[in-house]
Amino acid sequence: MLYGKKAQALLEQGRRIDALDTINQGAEVGGEGFFLAAIRGDILAAMDRHSEAAEAYDQALMFEPEDHWALHQAAVEHAAANNHARAQVLFLSAIEHDHDGCHQTLVDYAQLLQKLGRIGDAVRLYRRAVAAVPAETEWRQWLRDAEKELSAAPN
Repeated sequence: MLYGKKAQALLEQGRRIDALDTINQGAEVGGEGFFLAAIRGDILAAMDRHSEAAEAYDQALMFEPEDHWALHQAAVEHAAANNHARAQVLFLSAIEHDHDGCHQTLVDYAQLLQKLGRIGDAVRLYRRAVAAVPAETEWRQWLRDAEKELSAAPN
């Protein structure tokens, strides 16, 4: 866990290369697989290395397959890497295993669905998120934009 904590601290300082080197050292030594893989995913995501970040989160999910946070992060990174089918599966699983009410998952999934042209589904997710957190002005704007796009759609 020492390598993971050190890598997190380096990442927070913006020292991404050092953080990646540290987490790789931790993986060589061994330790808590979930934690090391998840931190590696965080580092790679911060470096915009989305395919590798998605793979790291997938490795974390081998240890904790129902961890909401890891499911969400894996979905976000798969979406960023254009692995849309995998991202959708992960978002659905993240929503299923969300026991704390993480409405950001709904918004991130809605954004992917909107990108994929599934505007009606995106609107439904935005509405759920906005209903849960009505003070989130950015989400309300995204909902309005998606509703306009939906009303302008041919069918």
